[in-house]
Amino acid sequence: MSLRISPKWLQEYCQIDGSAEKIADHLSTSGFEAEVIDDIVIDPKLVVGEILSCKKHPEADKLNVCQVSVGSETLQIVCGCKTVVNAKYVIVAPVGSAIPGMTLKPVKLRGMDSQGMICSLKEIGLVDVSNGIYHIQESVTVGMPIVELIKHENKILEIDVTPNRGDCLSVYGIARDLAASQNKTLLPYPEGLDLSKIDTTDALFEVRSKNVVAYDALTAEINPESQVPLYMVNRMRQAGMGINHVVVDVLNYVMLEIGQPMHGFDQETLVLPLVMKEGDDQSFKLLDDSEYQPKEWDVLVCDQEIPQALAGIMGGHTSRMQEKTVKLQLESAVFSPKAIAKSLRRCQINSDASYRYERGVSSDLNQVALAYTARLLAQHVDANFSLYQSYCQDIAPTSVAFDAKFINQYLGAEIPEEEMRSMLQRLGFKGDNQQLVVPAYRYDVALPVDLAEEVARLYGYNNIALEPIYGALVPRLVKTDLSSSMKSALVNYGYHEAVQFSFISAEMLSLFKGEGMVVELSNPIHSDYPYMRTHLWQSLILAAKNNHKRQLASVKLFEQGDVFYTKEDTVVERPQIAAIATGTKDIGYHHEERDVDFYDMQSLALSLLNQYGIEGVYLKPSDYSSLHPKQSADIFFKGECVGTVGMLHPEVEIQIGLPTAGLMVLYLDKIQTKSPSVAKVPSKYPSVTRDITITVGVDDSAGEVQSALIDADIPYLKAVLLKDIYHQDDKVSITWSLLFQSDSETLSDKLIEKSLGEARKVIGA
Repeated sequence: MSLRISPKWLQEYCQIDGSAEKIADHLSTSGFEAEVIDDIVIDPKLVVGEILSCKKHPEADKLNVCQVSVGSETLQIVCGCKTVVNAKYVIVAPVGSAIPGMTLKPVKLRGMDSQGMICSLKEIGLVDVSNGIYHIQESVTVGMPIVELIKHENKILEIDVTPNRGDCLSVYGIARDLAASQNKTLLPYPEGLDLSKIDTTDALFEVRSKNVVAYDALTAEINPESQVPLYMVNRMRQAGMGINHVVVDVLNYVMLEIGQPMHGFDQETLVLPLVMKEGDDQSFKLLDDSEYQPKEWDVLVCDQEIPQALAGIMGGHTSRMQEKTVKLQLESAVFSPKAIAKSLRRCQINSDASYRYERGVSSDLNQVALAYTARLLAQHVDANFSLYQSYCQDIAPTSVAFDAKFINQYLGAEIPEEEMRSMLQRLGFKGDNQQLVVPAYRYDVALPVDLAEEVARLYGYNNIALEPIYGALVPRLVKTDLSSSMKSALVNYGYHEAVQFSFISAEMLSLFKGEGMVVELSNPIHSDYPYMRTHLWQSLILAAKNNHKRQLASVKLFEQGDVFYTKEDTVVERPQIAAIATGTKDIGYHHEERDVDFYDMQSLALSLLNQYGIEGVYLKPSDYSSLHPKQSADIFFKGECVGTVGMLHPEVEIQIGLPTAGLMVLYLDKIQTKSPSVAKVPSKYPSVTRDITITVGVDDSAGEVQSALIDADIPYLKAVLLKDIYHQDDKVSITWSLLFQSDSETLSDKLIEKSLGEARKVIGA
């Protein structure tokens, strides 16, 4: 988020000299991105004028001839605005001055000399829309330059505040950090009204939510015809804030100045007391005219009938400030950042208030801000205050371990401990032992490394010497786990790794549902992805689809990660490694172009399993409805399913918009229990092969028979190879070639026949 503020406003709290460019440099060296930009030019010749008389133009009914004092002289100005007859103090552009688009010259209007112009705020560039000339209601001196009245500078600072620095989303927050970094004096918060002199009550609100950290309410009556002073108008314009309602403008100004978001309710629309609670069955209209249905975790501000605000995010339409509002109730609160962030992810309503609350507002700031607001309202809006109520949780301060040696080692510097403590004290940290108390406004500091970062900022990154790193290189055995070795193998096979979120859409969930119950997120980061994936193919198909949209027809991707499901009210995480290949297999010189097929994916899966010492697997038809019924299979090893391969169903390919796609997945939790392959010295003795044949039904599995032979631990049996399948009516004859070999001797016919007999017993031959 960027702040646009004038250097002089910053200097009202931080006693630092220098140009705007110099201040921007100071801010940039302490961790902000700051630059100087040009603001609109207000001609210093524009002055405050006092209308001494106003008469109808003798030749034009819609014009008035005004005698206007500008201090040093009285000017005759012809004005066409009908409200000029009620004006006393106005903005005057004399002859020779400039406003956007024109330079004032002496003119005659219907025969009468006009020596200048009485201006609206739009005509001098302060607002986009205005209704006639501006009537100055604040205390002024006739002849006073307008640039002085509105506290204007032609150059302003644009400061990019990093997302973790919620404490710097205000003029005072930036001034506080600047004073600390430059070791300058920081002035206190602006003075406010003494709230203790206002009658207290417990009838304004009731807190029923633990996510309300602090809440103060103040009732008042105002003059709805009043205006905020022009310096506020100008400063909020520079910050990109519009002018709305006199009370709303003051609240926005205070938020910009000291960082506390606040809200004003039209008290005439409320049925008191207000109640802060979580969740409500009633929907209500927000200030942006949208209808909002609260969730059970939303913190709401309700009256006795309906919700009146989505706490910390946006107020309700019913109780909004209106043009004729006289009685109001001010809210100055601190809400839990986690609660606000949770609501924001669902409602996607961004406001200046929610941005600050999401990052954390100081728990001791709301009373300061309310007192300051009360003073401004009393001063500029003729406010009278009647009742005040306050609530605050007891919050233990956060403390962080301070270790100067650790900080120096972490930064590679040699900063004296006393200098470190001085820096941290200027930033508001307290304590003289090994535990420092973190100021309430620093939500981003929780660990010792955070203190190291603060020391580095204030010490100056440029002051930390660049030192070469020395260390002994000690060779060590590199150990790789199963997933790492498989990922390396997939890269060698030409696949690219995909790293994706574990969240999926309802469409992807419908393709491969996996085990157990689906895990639905109560607070998804995006409304289109409310579920945790139950299969890696869901993520990979989406990645392949996105690549295909970008004219990448042939894609080879893999991903290793967890899938999630609920079993007996417990969320289970299961590791998988999966791959997808789309389009053609090989394109190039001396390569025949063909589509990816089932055997490519089968070969990939078996190669990965073989590398981990898993041999002798067999296949069974898979029951995944999204796979091709005749080109998909589950991979079994010793009676346990360790993976699945197959081609995506043609109808699913059309639905998703993919070309021919092959899929492979291995269940790592099933494989990690197996022993990896170990290198062996080949036998120097000759091997012997024998064929064995059995006749089975057409529905029997050759793979199961072969697996039984491998698992039977038959002496000297090294390999079982399927040699022949012969179909005859409803029977099938299957022949295997059995390879026998000894590591210690040449096998005799007797030994071979004995082993072959055991094989016949296993398969019933």
